[in-house]
Amino acid sequence: DTFVHRDFHASNIMIKKNKLGLIDSQDAILGNPLYDVVSLIDDVRIKLPNSLQKKLIEFYHSKSKLRNEKIEKLKNDFDILSLQRNLKILGIFVRLFKRDHKPYYLKYLSYTWQLIEKRLKNLLFQNLNYLLKKNLSLKKIKKKIFMKIKHGMILAAGLGKRMQPLTLKTPKPLLKIGSKNLLERALNLLINYGVSEISINTHHF
Repeated sequence: DTFVHRDFHASNIMIKKNKLGLIDSQDAILGNPLYDVVSLIDDVRIKLPNSLQKKLIEFYHSKSKLRNEKIEKLKNDFDILSLQRNLKILGIFVRLFKRDHKPYYLKYLSYTWQLIEKRLKNLLFQNLNYLLKKNLSLKKIKKKIFMKIKHGMILAAGLGKRMQPLTLKTPKPLLKIGSKNLLERALNLLINYGVSEISINTHHF
């Protein structure tokens, strides 16, 4: 019975003239009032200290329509939603890398795992932990996800027509953002992930 944005995190919160606005709301639904609270506090993109996370949950409890409920129940619901959301995010980020060849999101996997393991400590998940240990080795899954990437390719053949007039005299891969051009940034990203063999496509077939 509550509006749920479903992607309520810092990257989608805009500030204009001292007012807050939300973008990327196409997946909004009616749902659990804690879902967006989880999205904000257990945001895989921004690491918050445990003490701040605790304060934010307590602040929400004291100000929301759930303030008359026991905070222990609220925390249980929070952990359930966090676990569900971050397992989903884990799968989405791996899919973006494997299927769509977008390695950018891999840098968030480690902290996503940390959040999952943190919430799994709740005694509520004793049976789930047992099933995971018995049937699914989390260590093997983590090893497979974080296995070293050896080969990478940069597609640098774009004509940059949509970026004209910037690309009339300068090829799109050589356009600078700050002190580095787009090609340098792509190379640095792959190198940071341990890629040892990099191919650069500079023309159309």
